[in-house]
Amino acid sequence: MLLFDTRFTKNYYGIDLLEDLWVDTALLVHTVYEEGAFGFGNPFGLKSIAIMNQKELGLDAEEDANKEQIELKESIKANGGEITKVNFEIYKADLDILGKYAAADTDLTLRICNLYLERLKDEGLEEFFFEEEVMPIYREVTVPMEEFGVDLDMELLEKTNEEIKADLAANRKIVMESLLKIPEAKNWVIDTSLRESFLLIIKVIGLRSWLRCFRLIYLKAKRPTNTL
Repeated sequence: MLLFDTRFTKNYYGIDLLEDLWVDTALLVHTVYEEGAFGFGNPFGLKSIAIMNQKELGLDAEEDANKEQIELKESIKANGGEITKVNFEIYKADLDILGKYAAADTDLTLRICNLYLERLKDEGLEEFFFEEEVMPIYREVTVPMEEFGVDLDMELLEKTNEEIKADLAANRKIVMESLLKIPEAKNWVIDTSLRESFLLIIKVIGLRSWLRCFRLIYLKAKRPTNTL
């Protein structure tokens, strides 16, 4: 069972299944492989993880996901719904298509879960995940905090924020001064600054105006000076 399902069930049906939450796939993947599906999209998104592991899962996750999305979106549009990021009216899809989409997601989630349960075991992390830290803390601490909120010491947070900003500024100064002592780094900074200044001037006054100014300066420099 996934965390999303427990929250959905509680919000819409008033049934709290949190105590029965055994494993969450995203947390499972993160425990085994911290970076997740980095480079494949959302690192801990279902589709991204599936694409990263499609060989082990025995499917073409990217192609299958695209087909499902196309069919789902066409159904939503045919029923007068919107499919924008701001307003994705998934509930307007035909029930059989929506059911197929949900079943495919469930199947994919189970496949990924089974794959990473084996990896969790191979890494010797089962006790850490199920008994010592990940799932117990998520059930007993994180979810209640997200649901009910926590008191915050805003004065302390603001003070800490200012201290961090001051530390960053001080460390930045130290790093920059250290780098500028290296000739190669100093030359790079100067070259980069000149190039960025040049591009900014062109952006502000336009290339044609800049060329006209440059031509006038050049001609003035070439003009012989009068001598008495």
